Amino acid sequence: MGYKTLCFGLTCILFAYYIYTPIPENIEEPWKVRTIDAAIKITSLMATLLEKIGLKRFDELFSMLMKLDYTLPISDENVTVMDITFSDIPVRLYLPKRKSASQRPAVIFVHGGAFVLGSCKLAALDLLNRQTAKNLGAVVVGVDYRLGHQYQFPVAHEDVVSVVKFFLQDKILAKYGVDPARVCISGDSAGGLIAAAVAQLSTILEKIGLKRFDELFSIIIKLDYTQPISDENVTVMDTTFSDIPVRLYLPKRKRESQRPAVIFIHGGAFVLGSYKQTPLDLLNRWTANKVDAVVVAVDPRLGPQYPFPVTQEDVASVVKFFLQDKILAKYGVDPNRVCISGDSSGGTLAAGVTQLGHFAELLGISNSMDITGFFMSIQEVPPTSDENVTVMETTFNNVPVRIYLPKRKSETLRRGLFYVHGGGWCMGSAAFFDIDFLSRRTAVILDAVVISTNYRLAPEHHFPSQFEDVYNALKWFLSQDVLDKYSVDPERIGISGESAGGNLAAAVTQQLIDDPDVKIKLKTQSLIYPALQSLDLDLPSYRENSNFLGLTKSFVVKLWSGYFTTDRSLEKAMFFNQHVPVESSHLFRFVNWSSLLPEKFKKGHFYNSPTYGNSKLAKKYPGFLDVRAAPLLADDNRLRNLPLTYVITCQYDVLRDDGIMYVTRLQNAGVRVTHNHIDDGFHGALVYRGFKIGYRIENQYLSWLSENL
Repeated sequence: MGYKTLCFGLTCILFAYYIYTPIPENIEEPWKVRTIDAAIKITSLMATLLEKIGLKRFDELFSMLMKLDYTLPISDENVTVMDITFSDIPVRLYLPKRKSASQRPAVIFVHGGAFVLGSCKLAALDLLNRQTAKNLGAVVVGVDYRLGHQYQFPVAHEDVVSVVKFFLQDKILAKYGVDPARVCISGDSAGGLIAAAVAQLSTILEKIGLKRFDELFSIIIKLDYTQPISDENVTVMDTTFSDIPVRLYLPKRKRESQRPAVIFIHGGAFVLGSYKQTPLDLLNRWTANKVDAVVVAVDPRLGPQYPFPVTQEDVASVVKFFLQDKILAKYGVDPNRVCISGDSSGGTLAAGVTQLGHFAELLGISNSMDITGFFMSIQEVPPTSDENVTVMETTFNNVPVRIYLPKRKSETLRRGLFYVHGGGWCMGSAAFFDIDFLSRRTAVILDAVVISTNYRLAPEHHFPSQFEDVYNALKWFLSQDVLDKYSVDPERIGISGESAGGNLAAAVTQQLIDDPDVKIKLKTQSLIYPALQSLDLDLPSYRENSNFLGLTKSFVVKLWSGYFTTDRSLEKAMFFNQHVPVESSHLFRFVNWSSLLPEKFKKGHFYNSPTYGNSKLAKKYPGFLDVRAAPLLADDNRLRNLPLTYVITCQYDVLRDDGIMYVTRLQNAGVRVTHNHIDDGFHGALVYRGFKIGYRIENQYLSWLSENL
């Protein structure tokens, strides 16, 4: 007992020593200061311990404790208080109630917190800002900028700058009765640093005679402008289309057929930038040379001198001008292969033009997937052989395929890989640039014969056309005479596919099991973020990633329904997860994520029992209940005979849980499965050239094939 007491006493002494700080004699109310200091040190010690054992980050604990001190925007007899946003940044406004014969001063207050903590809602800052508004008769704007670790430098500074710019607009100052000559910025601790930076920037602007931030940035950006200099591959010229400046990039090499074309719109938040900037000039040259396309870079008029919708109208004018038959003919452009592209705000303008496709569909002009596919077709490349691979196009059982044959000599038969491209069953091609690149790499690295198949696409062709084309081409390839022709080892043949191609690869692999006409079987199947079922579109991955990068839930629903029909009633029912009839309820056991997903993917989610739909849809479009469209619906007897399997899933992908559930079911059926889950991955990452994650996934995929095929 005495030993324990001694240990406890020593611990208390050490702890007291740790938190004790001598207070200078000239400090008023030292006991209060010491109490606050001790509380901060104790909290800091707790946060450090929690961070060390991996429960919570240091700043997260402090943030939780600080939120206990947050206040509501409660007005009193002297000041009206309200929470609103300035340029989408949260601010708290303090407006004095007493009348003023003249315009009021204003204070923009930036809170401290080491850029990772705090808020203008803290009780102490709320009290300070109320007192400022009351005693000075001033309008006070408390700014809540975004914080680290989630948002890194310079996000906090940019948020404060955005608030300042918004508040200093004449109409905003007039709205709150503020004197434009009596506005100041203030802040405590880290907030003081941000306030100082904004004030210094204002001084620089004043000294060089500028009034707006965008004018300063514009001067800096212009230092990076380039001249229209032609090189050995591309002729470059500046001209105008419908009085709008454009820069043309024309490939020099001869071409027997008409070229594709790209209309490119630069970014810059609608107020900055030009196609003349070095990176954009290099990008457009590269596009013209590598894709062998005519590139039209547009310089629309910019704000604030030209407000909305002038910029949009300029882009529309260039597009209309360029799409005239005589202009397309002048530059040798194929009218069926013109696309529009843009970065940042230029992407917004490009998207606006693309979205016209949806209006065109509503008006009966075309289907939106046709239009999307049309824009994708610009990235198709011809079957060009190089020093490593011979590339050719032919047909397998009347299905177009592209074949990649390694040129180096081989004393033994080669491996064979049958590849199925993605694209939501309505887009894409074996000729798509990224698919062609992957097929070449696969052929070279694995010394394998690669067959990259095409198939008929929606909306002209619905299920089961896509499945039948892939299956017929695969059966043709697996015949002994075809394998002999291309020197392929019948014991070393695999199939791969990504996204919708993963769906088709999984489906045809299952079908082969029961086909007595196919004597040669597959050794491996590789499914890359596959779509494997459309019965339940309320999986955790759909909830978490419904609006994430590229593949949103609404788009997936559109693709799934478009696979079966153009009838929008199915799309609507699928979106609300009310398309499966009660008589098909037994199928849900094959896709019940509550039993098939590992715990870490179920965390925070609750399984909702199915809401059954109208039987008429299932009778009219039975495809979504067909195992050939939804491989996850296969029973265990079929699954247990599948070949060695490799599945890639990505954390930030609505289709993530399809692949994970298939892994679980295959493992339960006794199939050898390698599951590669990419924690920082997203849908389409494999074929995003130039992204580090794309190269990483590609290397892992090819490494697995090298070891197992």
